[in-house]
Amino acid sequence: MPWELLQIPLILPAFALVLARVSGLMIVAPILGSAAIPARVRAFFAVVLALLVFPTLLPTVSAELSLSAAVVGLTGELMIGAVLGLGLSLLFVSLELAGLMIAQQAGFALAEIFDPMLGMQSTAFGQVYFVCGLFIFVAVGGLRAMVQALLDTFQTLPPLSFTADEAVAAVLVDLLAGAMIVALRLAGPALTALMLTALAKGFISRTMPQLNILAVGFSTQIAVALLVMAATVGVLEPLVTTHLWDSLDALVDLLRRAA
Repeated sequence: MPWELLQIPLILPAFALVLARVSGLMIVAPILGSAAIPARVRAFFAVVLALLVFPTLLPTVSAELSLSAAVVGLTGELMIGAVLGLGLSLLFVSLELAGLMIAQQAGFALAEIFDPMLGMQSTAFGQVYFVCGLFIFVAVGGLRAMVQALLDTFQTLPPLSFTADEAVAAVLVDLLAGAMIVALRLAGPALTALMLTALAKGFISRTMPQLNILAVGFSTQIAVALLVMAATVGVLEPLVTTHLWDSLDALVDLLRRAA
């Protein structure tokens, strides 16, 4: 039996740490963590990615790493991938939130559909923003940059060297606040137009009571929302791109400082 085969059980704990970090990204990352992708496919991709990067980490990982130490370190390794994936997933949550706010104001929120990417109920308006943001994310190289950022963490943050502190929570809170700003900026024009439409309908119903404004009020709200969304969809690309790279820079800087 070759000598290399006898060493495989000794490096399994170290490989488990690498696999845990990759798996953390696969659980919550955009696209990769989608419920629409079968769990077996995601698990296969995680194992393949871990096998590709593991040989480069052998000099930095102790060959005598015990199983107990590896089990203790699995939580920290999972957290590294999860923090990276969660920080970028907030962008798509903000797109869904923008569509939800517009749909509720337009009276279209009752027509909910199931979103397989996020595994939750969504509105038709939210799906429009979500799919457009997904295309932009892939087109600008967000998926490749996300995986590359995870692979770079193995060089700057070797296994068992991550320590979670208040800086992680602070960065996630900042990213959440930034995602909320994206949602408000995206939904702001439509919400303003719908508010003005509601005021106009109220004024007309008061000045001309004989006019049945309720007969056309619902369709008017939807028409105004669709027109404003079509007119402002062009701002989606710079919003998504700017927030994506800012979030990625903040997460990479956080993981570098955690070393």
